Amino acid sequence: MGVKIEKLTAFDLTPDAATRSDRDTRKAIELAMRWVRIGLKVTQEGLAQEMGCRV
Repeated sequence: MGVKIEKLTAFDLTPDAATRSDRDTRKAIELAMRWVRIGLKVTQEGLAQEMGCRV
């Protein structure tokens, strides 16, 4: 019988355990995917503005 090993990030266990960088990356990816699904253009400036980053 074999053992299945799966590599997870802290975010996969609980978002609170993730670093801010990991949370921001995940948020940007989810936002970009949502925009693609609804047909919006994904830009770095747009993501930064939506996430409240200073550009």
